[in-house]
Amino acid sequence: MHRRVTLVSAAVALGLGIVVMIGWWMRSSTIVQLHPAFTPMQFNTALGFFCAGIILLSLVLDKTKVALAFSLLLLILGLATGFQYAISINLGIDELFLNHELTTGTTSPGRMAPNTAVSFVLAGLLGYILSQRHWASNLKAFYGQMLALTVLAIAIIATIGYLFGLKLAYSWAGLTNMALHTALGFIVTATGFITLSLELHEQRVRQFAIVFTGCVFLATLLVDLSAPHGFDGAIFYPALMLCAFLFKPLYTSYILAPFAIVLASLGYYASSRSEFDATADLINRGVAIALVVIVALIIVQIKNYLQLGQRLDQRLQLSAEALDIGLWDWIPKTGEIHFSKSYYELLGYEGNELEESVSGWLTLVHPEERTHVESTLRNYATSPDRSSAEMEFRMQHKDGSWRRVYARWKGTERTKEGYPIRLVGMLHDTTEKDRKEEELLLLKSAIEHSETMVIVTSIETTSPKIIYVSDNAKSVCGYRSAELIGQSPEVLQSPRDKLENEEALSALREALANEHAFQGEVWISSKQGERIRLRLSAFPIRAADGEALYFSSIAYNNSELYEIEQAAAQQQEQLKSAMMNSPIGMALVAPNTRWLDANKALCTMLGYSKEELLETSFVDLTHPEDIDADLGQVQKMLNHEINSYEMEKRYIHKDGHIVWALLTVSLVWSEDDTPLHFISQIQNISKRKRDEEKLKAYTEELEQSNRDLDDFAYIASHDLKEPLRGINNHALMLQRKYQSVLDDAGNHKLNRMVLLSQKMEKLISDLLFFSRIGREKDFIKPVDIDKIVRQEIDLLASYLDEQNASVLIASDLPILSCNENKVSVIFRNLIFNGIKYNDKEHKRISVTYDKDYDKDGTKLAHVFHVTDNGIGIEEEFQEDIFRMFKRLHSEKAYGPGTGAGLAFVKKIIDMNGGTIWLDSTPKQGTTFHFSVNEESQNATY
Repeated sequence: MHRRVTLVSAAVALGLGIVVMIGWWMRSSTIVQLHPAFTPMQFNTALGFFCAGIILLSLVLDKTKVALAFSLLLLILGLATGFQYAISINLGIDELFLNHELTTGTTSPGRMAPNTAVSFVLAGLLGYILSQRHWASNLKAFYGQMLALTVLAIAIIATIGYLFGLKLAYSWAGLTNMALHTALGFIVTATGFITLSLELHEQRVRQFAIVFTGCVFLATLLVDLSAPHGFDGAIFYPALMLCAFLFKPLYTSYILAPFAIVLASLGYYASSRSEFDATADLINRGVAIALVVIVALIIVQIKNYLQLGQRLDQRLQLSAEALDIGLWDWIPKTGEIHFSKSYYELLGYEGNELEESVSGWLTLVHPEERTHVESTLRNYATSPDRSSAEMEFRMQHKDGSWRRVYARWKGTERTKEGYPIRLVGMLHDTTEKDRKEEELLLLKSAIEHSETMVIVTSIETTSPKIIYVSDNAKSVCGYRSAELIGQSPEVLQSPRDKLENEEALSALREALANEHAFQGEVWISSKQGERIRLRLSAFPIRAADGEALYFSSIAYNNSELYEIEQAAAQQQEQLKSAMMNSPIGMALVAPNTRWLDANKALCTMLGYSKEELLETSFVDLTHPEDIDADLGQVQKMLNHEINSYEMEKRYIHKDGHIVWALLTVSLVWSEDDTPLHFISQIQNISKRKRDEEKLKAYTEELEQSNRDLDDFAYIASHDLKEPLRGINNHALMLQRKYQSVLDDAGNHKLNRMVLLSQKMEKLISDLLFFSRIGREKDFIKPVDIDKIVRQEIDLLASYLDEQNASVLIASDLPILSCNENKVSVIFRNLIFNGIKYNDKEHKRISVTYDKDYDKDGTKLAHVFHVTDNGIGIEEEFQEDIFRMFKRLHSEKAYGPGTGAGLAFVKKIIDMNGGTIWLDSTPKQGTTFHFSVNEESQNATY
């Protein structure tokens, strides 16, 4: 409701401001002035109403920053105008937007009235106060109401002045008049601010009443004092007494009456003009004063009667609330029905949210029971001599739930025939009671169907008697409940049980004597003689005043769990023994890194006694460079990111030397997800680490030696070629010049020198190429293997024709990422050797491929096969053929060669990460198999 009023006020203020501003721009005197004799609303005044409307709207929508900005703008506008009045100087803000031709009742063109300026200053302060979130609501309510009511009073006085022609009410100090629609606009705007303030504090009505009454009395006095001769203002004073209804206390009328009498007297002295007029006015004033007294007395009686009824209603309401019932009063003949406040609260509603009618009441009854309830109610209303009626049914709560209610009604007034004229009834919510009864039934059912036995005994601690046993006692101890009621609990214990229970029973008796709860385990014997371990919880049952009435015990058979716990304890002892005697270091570590327990192996490993070790934490004994890594893994386990971790780390021995260890850690959690302790296995790997360091140093030395050998081979091969070329050139020159001079033996030796130098140069070139295989950088790219093989066949075309040889190429050769030149060398040597070492009339070579190949259980990828029908290779020589410069046959048998080709092939394949092997049958042929490890297509080395 308050929100709606404020929104309407905001809309009116905005609309008034916009319309008047448009009227000024359109030069419409009707809009701006309302009447030629009235003072116009100034343009800045319209702008102020526009700002006030924005402030109200922003506060309703909770846009406090917007409200604050426009409040400051309104403050500046009002203060600037007031400053101009104070110093009598025109600052130019009055006609800042346009020139004003309408100046009726205006001392300065375009300048708003001083009371208008004051009202805007108050409205700006209002907006500022209500937009402050950090202010207490009661403070905002108080200051807001005071300021808003002040604005309202100024506006009402001005409006009354216009109604009764009292210029002093709307014109201050003879300056610019407040326009009529300005006064009306402030009434609406102030109302909007008042409704906002009313929402903030419970005392809003009283404060409003005080200020409103003061404004009305002051306005009436001004009207009476300023009224023209012959106007009888005394008639207003009795009416003023009606303001007493705004206040709750009875004595308000006695306070307001003297004020009204004084004001009426003042009006008499101000309005008298002649003796006749004075006498008539005196009579009128006397009558008015008498009426004031009479009205005050009448109001006191009325309020007293009303308050008496209210007190009775309040007492009845308090009684209903205390009993948690709702009351209703129904007159069947007229259909009139009334509900108490507690009735609405029972169903979760406010008083104005439900229709007070039988039909409206019935809509809340459950549809399945509505017809029955209505017919029962109607039957009672039409049946004579029935004292009362009652029934239970369901009604819908405001939150949508269905509540079980008990209704009872009775006819309080009846006709002569006995028919009820008036029915008074009560309504009680039994949902909670029904729920508790249902819970008790469910609890009893749950107990009877569970393995938990409930025993209630008398209050005595020395010789108690069983007064209640749940019906499932037989399933727990073999006795029926009837056999145990009236007996002592000792009937369930054998002599052996009593002996073993002595400590637990002593604690039980002490707890019950002090009326405390007890928890523990005791032994009992069943009716059949079987020993049972009971888990027992005993506690006193108290009355509402706290007095202990009985002792109740909840017991369940814990025998099986007891056996499991005993077995677990034994297993835990065995595990602890295994841990303590383990040859590997083992320890329990707390989440705060402190050692909790450690075995002998760990103490020996770190050089500490167990007592010394438990005084430290693992962080204290960890090498500083390994602490962060270790603690990081610990934190991951505590965060549930990992379940365990393993790492190599360094511990600091007691004597200061480093102990390398392989650490394996897991974490034990409690049932409530709390970390209990870490289990650490610590294996001494210091010897292994020393061996690894030695192996690393040896590997580095070996790699350096290999690099030195490669460098030597490269340099030697490169440097030896120059003198060999010189020998070869000189030998050729001697052969050309002195062939005719030398005899046959000399020419033979000279020819032999040329051949040997050329062979030596070839050997050196092969050695240089072999060394470069490991030194040259590879350029990796996609290579079409089929294309490579065919290029090599084209290069060997003349040799193939000469040797009557053919090469068959498979159609599925792939495209692989590898080094093109090195792949060419592999196929060139394998194909050439297959032709060279072949004694068949028709020499055949085939090249095939398998994407996936199984070599003795090992899966290989990209395997090529080069098969020939040549002389084959004896098994004893199949390893030697891959050695550098190793020839199995003489040059006379199969021509010249250095024996380096297959060495080139093997080194290229090995460095590529592949493998090469062969299958050969002497005199039938050989198949070379090799795999290619495909490289990344983007790698450039």
